[in-house]
Amino acid sequence: VKEYPQSPEGMEIKERLVQLSEIISKASDSSVNSVVASSYLSNGNFWAKGNETFMIDSSWLPEVELASEWYDRVLQEFPKSDAAERAYESKLRSLIGSEDRASEHAYGVKQNFVLYMPQVLSTFAAFETDFPENSSLQAFRYQIAQAYWNHKDWANTRLWLQKIIDKGAGATT
Repeated sequence: VKEYPQSPEGMEIKERLVQLSEIISKASDSSVNSVVASSYLSNGNFWAKGNETFMIDSSWLPEVELASEWYDRVLQEFPKSDAAERAYESKLRSLIGSEDRASEHAYGVKQNFVLYMPQVLSTFAAFETDFPENSSLQAFRYQIAQAYWNHKDWANTRLWLQKIIDKGAGATT
Protein backbone atom coordinates (compact mmCIF):
# COMPACT_ATOMS: atom_id res chain seq x y z
CA VAL A 1 0.00 0.00 0.00
CA LYS A 2 2.85 2.39 0.80
CA GLU A 3 4.96 1.58 -2.24
CA TYR A 4 2.16 1.32 -4.81
CA PRO A 5 -0.81 3.29 -3.45
CA GLN A 6 -2.38 3.85 -6.89
CA SER A 7 -2.08 0.25 -8.08
CA PRO A 8 -5.29 -1.80 -8.21
CA GLU A 9 -3.85 -4.17 -5.63
CA GLY A 10 -2.75 -1.36 -3.31
CA MET A 11 -6.14 0.32 -3.52
CA GLU A 12 -7.98 -2.94 -2.83
CA ILE A 13 -5.76 -3.81 0.12
CA LYS A 14 -6.18 -0.33 1.58
CA GLU A 15 -9.98 -0.73 1.41
CA ARG A 16 -9.80 -4.22 2.89
CA LEU A 17 -7.48 -3.55 5.85
CA VAL A 18 -10.34 -2.67 8.18
CA GLN A 19 -12.29 -5.73 7.08
CA LEU A 20 -9.24 -7.95 7.39
CA SER A 21 -8.47 -6.84 10.91
CA GLU A 22 -12.02 -7.71 11.96
CA ILE A 23 -12.15 -11.10 10.29
CA ILE A 24 -8.60 -12.37 10.66
CA SER A 25 -9.52 -14.09 13.90
CA LYS A 26 -12.32 -15.92 12.10
CA ALA A 27 -10.02 -17.22 9.39
CA SER A 28 -9.14 -20.80 10.05
CA ASP A 29 -7.23 -23.43 8.15
CA SER A 30 -9.63 -23.07 5.22
CA SER A 31 -8.79 -24.07 1.70
CA VAL A 32 -10.04 -20.71 0.43
CA ASN A 33 -7.13 -18.44 -0.45
CA SER A 34 -8.88 -15.14 0.31
CA VAL A 35 -9.70 -14.25 3.89
CA VAL A 36 -12.43 -11.88 2.70
CA ALA A 37 -14.04 -14.60 0.55
CA SER A 38 -13.81 -17.00 3.50
CA SER A 39 -15.61 -14.47 5.68
CA TYR A 40 -18.36 -14.02 3.10
CA LEU A 41 -18.80 -17.80 2.94
CA SER A 42 -18.99 -17.97 6.72
CA ASN A 43 -21.66 -15.27 6.79
CA GLY A 44 -23.63 -17.05 4.07
CA ASN A 45 -23.37 -20.31 6.01
CA PHE A 46 -24.68 -18.57 9.12
CA TRP A 47 -27.91 -17.69 7.32
CA ALA A 48 -28.14 -20.97 5.43
CA LYS A 49 -27.75 -23.35 8.37
CA GLY A 50 -27.86 -21.30 11.52
CA ASN A 51 -24.91 -20.75 13.79
CA GLU A 52 -24.27 -22.71 16.94
CA THR A 53 -22.14 -19.96 18.48
CA PHE A 54 -24.77 -17.23 18.51
CA MET A 55 -28.13 -17.83 20.11
CA ILE A 56 -30.48 -15.62 18.13
CA ASP A 57 -33.87 -16.33 16.65
CA SER A 58 -33.51 -15.84 12.92
CA SER A 59 -36.74 -17.64 12.05
CA TRP A 60 -38.47 -14.42 11.03
CA LEU A 61 -35.59 -13.32 8.78
CA PRO A 62 -35.39 -14.24 5.09
CA GLU A 63 -32.63 -16.81 5.58
CA VAL A 64 -32.31 -17.96 1.97
CA GLU A 65 -32.09 -14.40 0.67
CA LEU A 66 -29.53 -13.41 3.30
CA ALA A 67 -27.40 -16.47 2.56
CA SER A 68 -27.66 -15.77 -1.18
CA GLU A 69 -26.50 -12.19 -0.71
CA TRP A 70 -23.29 -13.36 0.96
CA TYR A 71 -22.66 -16.05 -1.64
CA ASP A 72 -23.31 -13.52 -4.42
CA ARG A 73 -20.65 -11.26 -2.93
CA VAL A 74 -18.13 -14.05 -3.32
CA LEU A 75 -19.28 -14.71 -6.89
CA GLN A 76 -19.02 -11.03 -7.82
CA GLU A 77 -15.75 -10.21 -6.10
CA PHE A 78 -13.92 -13.52 -6.63
CA PRO A 79 -15.22 -14.92 -9.94
CA LYS A 80 -14.05 -18.36 -11.04
CA SER A 81 -11.98 -18.82 -7.87
CA ASP A 82 -11.98 -21.66 -5.38
CA ALA A 83 -14.17 -19.45 -3.20
CA ALA A 84 -16.66 -18.95 -6.06
CA GLU A 85 -16.87 -22.70 -6.57
CA ARG A 86 -17.75 -23.19 -2.90
CA ALA A 87 -20.18 -20.25 -3.02
CA TYR A 88 -22.08 -21.80 -5.92
CA GLU A 89 -22.39 -25.11 -4.09
CA SER A 90 -23.50 -23.49 -0.85
CA LYS A 91 -25.94 -21.15 -2.60
CA LEU A 92 -27.53 -24.06 -4.47
CA ARG A 93 -27.89 -26.05 -1.24
CA SER A 94 -29.55 -23.07 0.39
CA LEU A 95 -31.89 -22.42 -2.55
CA ILE A 96 -32.86 -26.09 -2.82
CA GLY A 97 -33.41 -25.99 0.91
CA SER A 98 -34.69 -28.58 3.29
CA GLU A 99 -37.51 -29.20 5.64
CA ASP A 100 -37.70 -30.15 9.28
CA ARG A 101 -40.79 -32.27 9.60
CA ALA A 102 -40.70 -32.11 13.38
CA SER A 103 -41.02 -28.33 13.44
CA GLU A 104 -42.79 -28.11 10.07
CA HIS A 105 -40.22 -25.49 9.00
CA ALA A 106 -39.01 -25.55 5.42
CA TYR A 107 -36.94 -23.20 3.35
CA GLY A 108 -35.83 -22.83 -0.24
CA VAL A 109 -37.61 -24.79 -2.97
CA LYS A 110 -39.15 -27.03 -0.35
CA GLN A 111 -40.94 -24.00 1.09
CA ASN A 112 -41.77 -22.08 -2.09
CA PHE A 113 -41.16 -23.86 -5.38
CA VAL A 114 -42.39 -21.01 -7.59
CA LEU A 115 -40.15 -18.42 -5.92
CA TYR A 116 -36.95 -20.41 -5.60
CA MET A 117 -36.87 -22.83 -8.54
CA PRO A 118 -35.99 -20.12 -11.12
CA GLN A 119 -33.14 -19.03 -8.82
CA VAL A 120 -31.93 -22.63 -8.55
CA LEU A 121 -31.94 -22.99 -12.33
CA SER A 122 -30.09 -19.73 -13.01
CA THR A 123 -27.54 -20.41 -10.28
CA PHE A 124 -26.98 -23.93 -11.57
CA ALA A 125 -26.53 -22.69 -15.14
CA ALA A 126 -23.92 -20.14 -14.02
CA PHE A 127 -22.18 -22.77 -11.86
CA GLU A 128 -22.08 -25.24 -14.73
CA THR A 129 -20.65 -22.56 -17.06
CA ASP A 130 -17.97 -21.42 -14.61
CA PHE A 131 -17.03 -24.89 -13.31
CA PRO A 132 -18.03 -27.48 -15.94
CA GLU A 133 -15.88 -30.20 -14.36
CA ASN A 134 -17.16 -29.80 -10.79
CA SER A 135 -18.00 -33.20 -9.32
CA SER A 136 -21.12 -31.87 -7.57
CA LEU A 137 -22.93 -30.98 -10.79
CA GLN A 138 -24.48 -34.44 -11.16
CA ALA A 139 -25.72 -34.40 -7.57
CA PHE A 140 -27.30 -30.99 -8.13
CA ARG A 141 -28.94 -32.22 -11.33
CA TYR A 142 -30.49 -34.98 -9.27
CA GLN A 143 -31.62 -32.51 -6.59
CA ILE A 144 -33.29 -30.41 -9.29
CA ALA A 145 -34.98 -33.51 -10.75
CA GLN A 146 -36.14 -34.44 -7.26
CA ALA A 147 -37.57 -30.95 -6.69
CA TYR A 148 -39.56 -31.25 -9.91
CA TRP A 149 -40.69 -34.73 -8.84
CA ASN A 150 -41.91 -33.42 -5.49
CA HIS A 151 -43.78 -30.69 -7.38
CA LYS A 152 -45.34 -33.38 -9.61
CA ASP A 153 -43.83 -31.82 -12.71
CA TRP A 154 -43.09 -35.08 -14.52
CA ALA A 155 -41.88 -33.52 -17.79
CA ASN A 156 -39.13 -31.50 -16.09
CA THR A 157 -38.30 -34.43 -13.82
CA ARG A 158 -37.69 -36.55 -16.90
CA LEU A 159 -35.71 -33.75 -18.55
CA TRP A 160 -33.32 -33.45 -15.59
CA LEU A 161 -32.96 -37.21 -15.17
CA GLN A 162 -32.06 -37.39 -18.86
CA LYS A 163 -29.46 -34.65 -18.33
CA ILE A 164 -27.88 -36.84 -15.65
CA ILE A 165 -27.70 -39.75 -18.07
CA ASP A 166 -26.39 -37.61 -20.92
CA LYS A 167 -23.73 -35.86 -18.84
CA GLY A 168 -22.66 -39.15 -17.31
CA ALA A 169 -21.98 -40.59 -20.78
CA GLY A 170 -22.08 -44.11 -19.43
CA ALA A 171 -19.58 -43.47 -16.63
CA THR A 172 -20.38 -43.83 -12.96
CA THR A 173 -20.91 -40.35 -11.58
